[in-house]
This record gives sequence, structure tokens and C-alpha cells, in this order.
Amino acid sequence: MKDGATFFRRALVHFLRFLGIAIVAVFLISLLWMGYYSFFKVGGTIQMGAYHFKSAEDAAKLKVEYEWVPLDSISRNMIIAVLAAEDKNFFIHNGFALLPEGDSLKTLIPKEDETISQKAVHAVFLTKGESKIKSYIESYFTILSEYMWGKERILEIYLNTAPLGHGVFGVEAASQIYFGKQSGNLTREEAASIALLFVEPQDKQMDFMYPPADFCEKQSAILINMAMMTQIKLGKTPVDETVVEPTKPIYKRNWRG
Repeated sequence: MKDGATFFRRALVHFLRFLGIAIVAVFLISLLWMGYYSFFKVGGTIQMGAYHFKSAEDAAKLKVEYEWVPLDSISRNMIIAVLAAEDKNFFIHNGFALLPEGDSLKTLIPKEDETISQKAVHAVFLTKGESKIKSYIESYFTILSEYMWGKERILEIYLNTAPLGHGVFGVEAASQIYFGKQSGNLTREEAASIALLFVEPQDKQMDFMYPPADFCEKQSAILINMAMMTQIKLGKTPVDETVVEPTKPIYKRNWRG
């Protein structure tokens, strides 16, 4: 009996030691992963890989379309449109939706109130879909992103990696495929149209010539929100006071969309 208890204690100690090492290893790897993306562009995401794997088996699926562009080469209209459509409080929250006054801290944040910070880490580190485990991983990476990336980097990564329908990832690919121009040259209306794809990603490529019935109504709502967001700050300068500089030249390839 005594030998059995000793064996159990030893097994428990070894298990706890292994668990501790595993937790530390995962923590260090996640820090390195996040740290790498703090300075270097995201060359690809898990969702891009998953789509590419599926498209190889399905001839009807188009290939992944993706091109990284720096934040200062993306149209100010596009930046404001995404903020207006998805997260007007982006620059004042700590990564999670602000709870209404009087709500308990235990209140679960509904899916539609996910912030850009949460969606950015989901786009980069997780596959499509939701689950309890994914929500915990997403929350962990969201906290890290707020400290390690900062707001502008989070926004830059999200604008470049968000899935926007049928193998299209990021605003540069969406701008080239849907409007035949660089993302730095998008008009307010075009930016609002693409912003809708952030809110409601499509399983198929969007046809802006013949959009869904409620498209114009939703686009108008985003345009109204854009007009009301004159006090949102990008860095230290309010959006409405920012000097619009010439767009930096971006490498343009032959888009397959």
C-alpha cells in the first residue's frame, strides 16, 4: 500500500513538472511568435493555409489572393471605414469590448461585440469558426497583442490578413480584385463596400455590380458612421486633421481573381 502511494506521488510530481515545462514552453513560443510579427510582415496565416489546402482538392475554388501593404499605404478612407463598421472604440479599449455601465464583469461579451484586436489575432493564429477553446486562446493572444503590438500594428495586421471572401485576404487583394486599384486609392464608397466584407465575410466572391438586396442600406450606415468619426485619433493627429500624403508605390502583380 505504501509503495503504491509513493508511486502515485512520484507520478504526480513528474506530471506536474511536465505540465509546468509545457506551459512555460507554450508561453515562450507565443511571445516569440507575437514578437516576430511586431517587426515583420505576416507572410501567411493558418486560415490562408487551410483555404489553400481545401482549394487544392476542389478545382472550383480560387487560389489564395494576398498582398501585404504597410498601414500608411492604405487609404485613410479604408481605415476609417473598418473602424466605423466594426469597432468605433478601438483606440480607447484594452482589446475587449467596453461593457455597458452596470454590467457585471462576468458578463459574456457577445460575438457581434468582438473587437478588432480579437478579430486580428483570430485571423492570424486561429482557424475559422468558434469554440470554447478558441475563445480562450483568442483572449490570451488579444492581451499579448495589446502590449506587444499596439493599436496601429494591430490595425495594420488586421487590414492585411482578414478573410474577405473566396480566398481573398486583406484590403490590398480585395481592392485589386473588386475595384482594380491599389488600396491606397479607394474612395469612401469603395472603402465602405469592402468594410462590409469585414463584418460579413462571404463564402463566395462578392459581385459589387449586383450586390445583395440589403447592401446599399448597410453601406449607407457605414458611410454615416464614417462621417461621425472625426475625433478618432490615428497616433496623435485626429483623422480629420491628418494631412493626406501621396500613396507610396506598391508592387502590383497580375491578380487571378
